[in-house]
Amino acid sequence: MLPVRLEMELNFAFRRLAREKLEDEANRWSSLLADDFRDRLRARIPTIQHECMQLFERHMNGVITEAGSSGPSSAGPRLRVWIEEEIKETLETKVDDLTWHRRARSRAGSSTRAQMDESIGVIASADIRVDSDPLPDASQRVATLSKRDADMHHLIGKNNFCTLTNIEIMNDASLKKVLREQFQLKPGEDATKCCLDRIRRAKGYPLSRKVRQRR
Repeated sequence: MLPVRLEMELNFAFRRLAREKLEDEANRWSSLLADDFRDRLRARIPTIQHECMQLFERHMNGVITEAGSSGPSSAGPRLRVWIEEEIKETLETKVDDLTWHRRARSRAGSSTRAQMDESIGVIASADIRVDSDPLPDASQRVATLSKRDADMHHLIGKNNFCTLTNIEIMNDASLKKVLREQFQLKPGEDATKCCLDRIRRAKGYPLSRKVRQRR
């Protein structure tokens, strides 16, 4: 079993690695509109998470080998689940952070970087921003919804977002036809999940897994 200090260091190292990988992806899509930018990044979360966990497994196998253990550490499964969940949450938060700043830069237009930093309170360090400085609350972020997302939110409604998972929303008899025909959303697709999660975060609603956990 690893000491708590080493577990915390591993957690920090792999969360940082995940953020760096996501920032590399963000640089590739810097020319996209904000909604497309966010959807591309969200669609990459499972792949980045998988890559990080592969590195984690190789690292843990090396630790076990060096320690001369005849089998995997009893802390392995628990530690793996914890770090995997932390990586996913870090990536989701980082996507919101990157997208929020992208919208802010877009609104700033021709303003200088210094003027923009002063007006929106940007913190230069991504590590500090993610770990210490919270994103704007829902009342501030609601304005970042596009007209399409705002129309979708009006159609689905707050109660459905708070009581139904994304899959249940897409399968709801009163919603699925309009969501498919008017908004081109299809059940089970990454783009659909990204879109619904984007609205949940902007409005401060629980994500699907939180909805399930409350039952």
